[in-house]
Amino acid sequence: VYCYYRFIHLRFNKVAQYTTPYLDVTVTIAWGLPLSILAAASAYWGVRAARLPSYWCVLAAFFASFALWVFGYIGLVRPYSFKEDMEEKDKNMPYEAAQANTIYSWFNCNPIFVLKCHFCPDLVKGHVQPASKDGKVCIYEPGKDYWFMDDEQRKKVRLGTLQNDWFEIETYLDYLMRFLESIICPKRMEEAMAPPLEEGFIDGAVLEEPKEVEP
Repeated sequence: VYCYYRFIHLRFNKVAQYTTPYLDVTVTIAWGLPLSILAAASAYWGVRAARLPSYWCVLAAFFASFALWVFGYIGLVRPYSFKEDMEEKDKNMPYEAAQANTIYSWFNCNPIFVLKCHFCPDLVKGHVQPASKDGKVCIYEPGKDYWFMDDEQRKKVRLGTLQNDWFEIETYLDYLMRFLESIICPKRMEEAMAPPLEEGFIDGAVLEEPKEVEP
């Protein structure tokens, strides 16, 4: 069951990007609930042992523990200040500096601009091109970063994603999955490495060269 759901999760789920830390903050705050259960359990056995007067102490211990976790996390870590620091830091950053740190940009994430570069390249001469390493017009999709990498970069990424801790079960599962993939579908990885516009596809839609219409 573990191997099956790990395969489903890694092979069929798509990378999602979140532009704010709010999801992580919410999960971290919610983590205080199972931690508070431990405090409530201690109070419960304190009541059973006649060390505490009533079972209301169980609820009090639970809510006191959760409140301590929330106020400690928000007060000491200050998670909501991260976005303000990021916005102030990146407010005046030029496009070249931002592009040097990320693969995605406004140009390769905008499908209209990508189509314009593909069908009407004369209209965008001298403009920044949403192109892959081999110079082909390509749109960015989460999880498809390798479209914008050369062969050497793709190789480093593939090797870097493998688990190397021999005390973790994921290490053996990674090598097992890669071995099975090389046997079952050896050419699938090579075909997937091609940018979508190389074969005439963009985001699931077929692109055809414009045809001249006779009067």
